Amino acid sequence: MRAKRAGTIVNVSSVAGQDGLPSCGMYAASKFALEGLTEALQREVEPYRIDVLIVEPGMFRTNFLSAVEITKAGVSPAYSPGPVQDILNKFDGAIGKQPGDPARAAARIFEVVTGTGMAGNLKGKILRLPLGGDCVERIEAKNKKIAEDLQAARDASLSTAF
Repeated sequence: MRAKRAGTIVNVSSVAGQDGLPSCGMYAASKFALEGLTEALQREVEPYRIDVLIVEPGMFRTNFLSAVEITKAGVSPAYSPGPVQDILNKFDGAIGKQPGDPARAAARIFEVVTGTGMAGNLKGKILRLPLGGDCVERIEAKNKKIAEDLQAARDASLSTAF
């Protein structure tokens, strides 16, 4: 790709790479790491005109949630009731009801990579491709919280210079 000065690298992350949920810490950590790696990679290969894309799907109707396994002992009593059990219940209730269509997600990814179709105008213009309404809502809420934290901590943050 460097020699041709063309190409696209696609890394599949998750909305969890932007917004970790209770019970999903290790999964979110791996996706956060992938996103950080991909951000750095994008800057490294940009001079070679290589595009880099992070795909961030929300909940799509795949067998992903069916693979969740909980030990025979179940959730520790310290965590039930609570946010961990709440998320696990949400996942269990969503199996087969996820709002996202995997075929449409694949089509959007293909369009961004090839510069064709509905999302083709995004080719080379975006680093992240959030997919699904739930993904967009979660990232918007996260970005709002980050902006609020930054504003609240602004004076304290700027006071640390020599």
